[in-house]
Amino acid sequence: MPAQYSLDAPFELDGMSVWAVNIIFAPFLQAMPAHSHGTGCYEIHFIPAGRGTLQTAHGSYAIGPDALFVTGPHVLHAQLPDAENPMQEYCVYLRVENRGKTPSPVARAFCGTPFWFGRDDGEVRAIFQRIFREFAQKRTGYPLQVRLLLSQLILRLVRSYEAEEPADPPKAGPGGADQIPFIIEECFLYEYRTLTLQTLANRL
Repeated sequence: MPAQYSLDAPFELDGMSVWAVNIIFAPFLQAMPAHSHGTGCYEIHFIPAGRGTLQTAHGSYAIGPDALFVTGPHVLHAQLPDAENPMQEYCVYLRVENRGKTPSPVARAFCGTPFWFGRDDGEVRAIFQRIFREFAQKRTGYPLQVRLLLSQLILRLVRSYEAEEPADPPKAGPGGADQIPFIIEECFLYEYRTLTLQTLANRL
């Protein structure tokens, strides 16, 4: 069943002010066209089941069960569900402001990683399930518990960033040439002031 929640106030995490604007679980039955978010805005996506494709300026990524990815400020991305096995998605939309004079390690890692693609080892699934259980049951202190769980989620992501290399553009394979016009169009549309031949070549 689709579910959508939000918190009515921001919370502090290691010098960051974090506002959970939208916390959503829903089947992904229609394509999400290419879009990006403003400064300080991050989406955390977790796919518990189903399949699809994520398209970004970094390349095209196959989405399957346990896929975990973050799309931060100004990261153009589109999501295409598999028609025969559409994705289910947990998604948290956060607005983040770093209030510290010197960024903390957590703030520096999270805010400094506008795009990351990886897989969950089971911990993120459990955190999301607990978040939605808290909202559904509304037991005493549930908003505080949700804030603590969201803090755990962000910290888990930061540790995942440290454990793995940043997501690289995928190597060309069957159908890879289909992405070339998309990459070229997006580069010239959104980065025409700063785009270099070497940057474009690396992405292709």
